[in-house]
Amino acid sequence: MYFDSPGYVDSYIYTAYFSHYTEHLLLLEVYYKVSRLPWILPGYLAYKIAGPIAGTYLLHMTVHAVGGAFCYLAIRDSLHSRRIAAVVAIFYSCCTTLLGPGGWNYHANITLLYYAASIWCLTKARQAQAPSKVWHFWSGVFIASAIHTHLAMAGLLPLQLLHFLASTKEKPRRIVVQFFHILLGGIVVTFALSTVNLMTGGSFLFFMNQINYTLNLAREGNHWHSPVDSWIGGAFWLVPIALSSVCSLFLLLKVPFSSMDEQKKRMLISCAVCNLGCLVYQEYLQIWKHHNVLQLDYTAVVVYFHVFHAMAAFLDAFDVKKPGAHASKFGERVQFALMACTVMAPLLAISDGTREYAIRLFPTPTEYLSGAVQASFIMGLLALVAAPVCLGKRWNLWIVVVFWSASNFFCKPVSDYNFSNRHAYYRDMYACFKITEWECAEYSPTLLEVKFWLDPHEVKELDGHMMPLGQAFNSMVATRGWLGNLLGASPGLPISKITELHIVDQKYLAILSSMENRDARKAEFMARLNTIGWSCEPVRIRDIRHGKVEYSLVIFEIQKCME
Repeated sequence: MYFDSPGYVDSYIYTAYFSHYTEHLLLLEVYYKVSRLPWILPGYLAYKIAGPIAGTYLLHMTVHAVGGAFCYLAIRDSLHSRRIAAVVAIFYSCCTTLLGPGGWNYHANITLLYYAASIWCLTKARQAQAPSKVWHFWSGVFIASAIHTHLAMAGLLPLQLLHFLASTKEKPRRIVVQFFHILLGGIVVTFALSTVNLMTGGSFLFFMNQINYTLNLAREGNHWHSPVDSWIGGAFWLVPIALSSVCSLFLLLKVPFSSMDEQKKRMLISCAVCNLGCLVYQEYLQIWKHHNVLQLDYTAVVVYFHVFHAMAAFLDAFDVKKPGAHASKFGERVQFALMACTVMAPLLAISDGTREYAIRLFPTPTEYLSGAVQASFIMGLLALVAAPVCLGKRWNLWIVVVFWSASNFFCKPVSDYNFSNRHAYYRDMYACFKITEWECAEYSPTLLEVKFWLDPHEVKELDGHMMPLGQAFNSMVATRGWLGNLLGASPGLPISKITELHIVDQKYLAILSSMENRDARKAEFMARLNTIGWSCEPVRIRDIRHGKVEYSLVIFEIQKCME
């Protein structure tokens, strides 16, 4: 958890912003990711307060916990059920799909936090006894923050409007005034972020990079788009969306004909329509516009609040109670069935994690025993979920806590190679990145003075596994500007292909390699530069170590040979 595996370059670019936001590297300033200030600034503050390692824990634990809290508050205040809100908030907090979509440092999770906070503020505004303009203002602040973090959230604004109209009984004139306060909140937070960006060396219109990038995708299409049949089989992040869509259809069939009060009906129908609207919106972009909104986990999960809200509404609609009576047996069975399906379906979809654990327990025969252990685990969960239902005991909250937490143990959402203790290696690897930065600080005060060479295919044996060291180097350079600090247009430029154009106006070059290959790489590098008329002298040679991760850094000072 919390530290990305080698090769997650996009995710590691955010750690560059967290560590070096005020430097505004040339590459970072024009890159569209710099527009995501509502994610970058909390990361920057966490790193400043606690340092890169502890700050990473602080950032991710806080974001995930606060996101779960806002999910609980929004559902509790809209459906008036603490029990259902607690159950669904546990779904949210323990959902393996949300544990690092796109990489641990990616921006999807905090997007959901802002969106859930916006929905909660709208709900509180409806319930406020005093004038609700403050709640509407903060709703605008949070929804604007969500959009600045993930521009796809702008497509959900019509659903926000629907929820807003469903949760109010005000006259049209008052609705216009309330909408103005929401808009004012969005304008104020945008102006504040723009001012911060300008004062730290960036442009005032910080959001234009992301808008221009999105418009360019709309014009030229997304070249990462793939046919549905090539990725749908492993898209476990779609399981909760599919389940919640079924729940939404049941709501639309049941709620209009029920005897509940009209305000309750409006709220439950709003939850169902918003959730289905999210799915239709994403299918339109994926299928007709050829954008990767369902194909990738970090773009699909931006609608997850409505997924959980629809599940909560479904539980609430079947949670039939009479004064002084317990919930109906049918309502209990429906709740338990939903919990079992929600827990089991992701496990079935990501069974690689289960097989990996089984193989470690029973090395041979791997295929037979891994399948048997997986089946036994699934049957055991179903039996334990069914037992309280049959016995009539109200253990549903503990069932969710225990079984969803168990599913976390079997999930590996962002693992590239199967270390039994890979989190420790990732943390050590990131610590090595920071040590490398300290070693380069004397020669690269603005982060642009040193360009790096690396072999993207280099590997190293670590505890019986082959660690992709070249990918780790690529991630390391991403924390300092990536392509702007790489020797050549892309990672993996062979030393024999280095030309004078690659090193013009440079004073320092560096190579990253394994310790075993350091001397050979150094000699090859110096020979190549001499061939093209440049002299180079090593000014720093360091072996970088932290934990079990280690590699070598050599920094050269270069100059043109005299004729």
